[in-house]
Amino acid sequence: MSFSASRPPSVAAVQWLCAVAVTVLLPHPVVLCLSVVGAFAFGRLLGCSTRFLWMLLPFAAAIALTNPLFSHEGATVLCVIGRIPYTLEALAYGVNAAVMLSAVMLWCHAYAAVLTADKLMMLGRRLPRLTLTLCMARRWVPLFARRLSEVRRARRSLGLLHGKGRLRQEADILGAVIAWTPEQAILTARSMEARGYALKGKTAYTPYHYRLGDAVTVAVTVAALVAAALLCETFTWYPTIQAVGMTLTDTAAYAAAGVLLLAPSVWEGKERRRWQSCRSAI
Repeated sequence: MSFSASRPPSVAAVQWLCAVAVTVLLPHPVVLCLSVVGAFAFGRLLGCSTRFLWMLLPFAAAIALTNPLFSHEGATVLCVIGRIPYTLEALAYGVNAAVMLSAVMLWCHAYAAVLTADKLMMLGRRLPRLTLTLCMARRWVPLFARRLSEVRRARRSLGLLHGKGRLRQEADILGAVIAWTPEQAILTARSMEARGYALKGKTAYTPYHYRLGDAVTVAVTVAALVAAALLCETFTWYPTIQAVGMTLTDTAAYAAAGVLLLAPSVWEGKERRRWQSCRSAI
């Protein structure tokens, strides 16, 4: 049993938005480390594969290593490439930016297992057209890949896919799939409109009910975000790397960020242990 999946979709949406907001708006090294750890632990508890993390590593390494080639600030020069000084501060800032982007992508990957398409539809009752557009965009990549494979198999079965002119044949396949995709999107929109989607005053069944625990979860998440934003000080990288502050204010900011970023995995792990104990008692 999943704690996050059993809660109303708005609770998961608030947690996700707050986690991404504190990661992007407070690019402090301690906050980003907490964000990566929390996102990875939360994703593993939800059953997300570690393959996504391995796919992120080359992307993060490229950002970290190439940042000193564009940013020449910093007092500690490691080497000179041509006429470009390769500084330690720019490298450290690149690592920090790579960790930030990786943390955001890990949070999105984890909450994609929680905020499914049906929950997004429930979440967007006040903005139905925007929600429908987001759901269609979310399924566009796997649908596009599947249709590309279908068209390629169909052309191969007809003998239209052979060795000569392969590049042009692949371009024709891509053009056919691109023409097919917006046509299907128009049909989907008209079908939803014919079913009365987005009509004013329309009601819908929802299996989720707000409880006191949901209100407490949202309140703790928002309060932790506000506390971290108010207490966390700006971390400077240039001209030299600032030491990590350990004052009472800094410690309180780290604690607030930790509550915000680690609470989803803690609640999820607690619920799963409870579910496992119930199953073992049967």
